[in-house]
Amino acid sequence: MVASALPPCSSGATTRYTWPSSLSSRPRSTFPAHRARLRGSRSLSRTASQRCGATARSSSRSAVVPEAEGERWRVFLATEISPALRRTLQQLLDGLEPLTDRMRVNQVERMHLTLHFLGHLPAPQVQDLIPRLAPIVETHHPIRLLARGVGAFPSISRAQVLWAGITGTDLPRLIALQSDLGGGLLKAEVPVEDRPFRPHLTLARVQRSLRAPERRRLQDWSTAWRDIDLGELPVTEVRLMRSQLGGGPPRYSTLATFPLK
Repeated sequence: MVASALPPCSSGATTRYTWPSSLSSRPRSTFPAHRARLRGSRSLSRTASQRCGATARSSSRSAVVPEAEGERWRVFLATEISPALRRTLQQLLDGLEPLTDRMRVNQVERMHLTLHFLGHLPAPQVQDLIPRLAPIVETHHPIRLLARGVGAFPSISRAQVLWAGITGTDLPRLIALQSDLGGGLLKAEVPVEDRPFRPHLTLARVQRSLRAPERRRLQDWSTAWRDIDLGELPVTEVRLMRSQLGGGPPRYSTLATFPLK
């Protein structure tokens, strides 16, 4: 069961806060608006009448671990991709193996479809986003997309970022979901990018200039995969995620999960 950091409400909805087993002791909540006492061996519960309406309507799940009030978290909104699609993407990435001394290739198990990158936010502000975003996501129904073909930003000949494309008849619905979430973020005073949303899966980032033979190899790879259907990408939930940098690839953790209805 995924634990929740949101408070139980009088309507009967119940939530629990579960501390990771890696913590040697049970810390107290450091969110100033969310002080609470610990109940049970590993769960934190609280009441907050100003949030109960949103919580009662929401079935979102969260596992936000409070840290120091001055802590800033690098967070983003994304949706996960299916294991079947990951397997196909691995075949695609295998073709980039000869170029790994010039680019950083993403691991398929770490890939996701990013909807919004929120940047570094104070930990209490991240917690406050949960009841704001859940009702927005719940107004949307599950979305069926297709990953198809590959490309690069700004172009294959001047590639900086390699990507897999996202298409499908439900694509306008994904764009609407992303737009609605952006509106919610703005109301919460979280800045969002104003450039058009171009859904994609990031495959690799070029770190060193490609020489002529490497550019030809990349062009051949692009031609081979340009029009290939890579697999379905169903969107049934949105995740609020944290990214921690340093000492290798980013470490991702899910802070909250918002199901589409």
